[in-house]
Amino acid sequence: PAIRHCRILFNLPSDSKVLISLQTSLGIEVSQPVKGYFQAGKHEVTLDVSTLKCGMYLLSMMAGKTRIIRKMIVQ
Repeated sequence: PAIRHCRILFNLPSDSKVLISLQTSLGIEVSQPVKGYFQAGKHEVTLDVSTLKCGMYLLSMMAGKTRIIRKMIVQ
């Protein structure tokens, strides 16, 4: 199987707990690859998506009280 990775870049204005999860388009959580405390500043994490089926996923990131959701296509 092909090795597939996804780079996530984010910038935190202050130190925060960060949780990144991947969900199917139906909202079923399939992975919680990032869970931890990050210092303020720019960050990059690499997610291994090689075990996921091809399709659309929702990437949810919680940092402090802020939540961001983005669509992600796995090919």
